[in-house]
Amino acid sequence: GLSSLMQYAGQTATWRQYISASAGLAEFGLGTALSFVQRPITGIFDPVKAQEIWAAGGQYQAGDVFVTTYAPLATRDELQWDGDRYQVIQDSVKVNLFGTAMGRTVIRRA
Repeated sequence: GLSSLMQYAGQTATWRQYISASAGLAEFGLGTALSFVQRPITGIFDPVKAQEIWAAGGQYQAGDVFVTTYAPLATRDELQWDGDRYQVIQDSVKVNLFGTAMGRTVIRRA
């Protein structure tokens, strides 16, 4: 079932859940500061099919990954996984996995 899947295929990451921001003061060199709450989370990580993105410096490979978690992730959240920081690029979409409601989200290497 789902608990076995999460136990054997799930990977642990650090979920940085966005909670607030301050505007900062540009005159003093202080930019926007985001605040997060950090906690461990287990998810099933699945790389998205190769996607190339054009930028000012040329073309590069997007580091997009699907992640399925018990808790829904939101757009400003971040995950620290496998030594890299990922940004949540869209709110979680509800999916049904073995009869359990979960969230499936696309994250991108920051």
